[in-house]
Amino acid sequence: MIKEGTLLPCATRHAKRRLKERSGIGSGMAGRVVQKAYDAGFKPYQIRGSLRTWLRTVSGQHYVHDGLCLRIYRNSLYIFGGHKQLITVYPIPEPLAKRFGEYLDEESRKVWERQVRKKALADEAKKAKKLPEPAASPSAEIVDIATDYMKTLGVPFMALSYNKKSETTGQLNYVTDNCYDDTDLYGGLVAWVKAEHGLDITLNHIRYPSGQYATLRRKNG
Repeated sequence: MIKEGTLLPCATRHAKRRLKERSGIGSGMAGRVVQKAYDAGFKPYQIRGSLRTWLRTVSGQHYVHDGLCLRIYRNSLYIFGGHKQLITVYPIPEPLAKRFGEYLDEESRKVWERQVRKKALADEAKKAKKLPEPAASPSAEIVDIATDYMKTLGVPFMALSYNKKSETTGQLNYVTDNCYDDTDLYGGLVAWVKAEHGLDITLNHIRYPSGQYATLRRKNG
């Protein structure tokens, strides 16, 4: 519970822009991340070695004045000015980020390791909860592949629907401008679907109530 009158960390417009550019954090998440960085980020006295040298170099080059407050949070350096206002953020160079744990004092390393484990568990939980992608409709797939197959042969053909009879059998309904008794051509389509997709299909050239075969020209108007 935040007490009334407590000064909360905030970000300048420049800092928000840098958060987006350098860390991929949009304005909707900026406030929460800035708060976490300020409260839970590692402080300079907890850092040692090459990372501490880089931290001093970056902050000293650009912000030579009193009142700076530095935090390292999730592989980025957050530089706060007066009134807990975030000025800018810098990503830690990759070679240093990969060895981040080595640059922490013993107690801070234990904290960091717990954070890493906690994040890994959270990521696993998200994956477990993620629903599987909806599978494409088998019927729609057969319609598409049959139409594409005939188009590659230059045949004016369009499959319209597939009536599934079992897991491996069904009827493909189609229209075409091609001759109706070309058994070699349509037998080739049946054989191809069987070989490539393991389905035994029968073909049904759609007829109008008058008994006349439907064609693409008539279907398209």
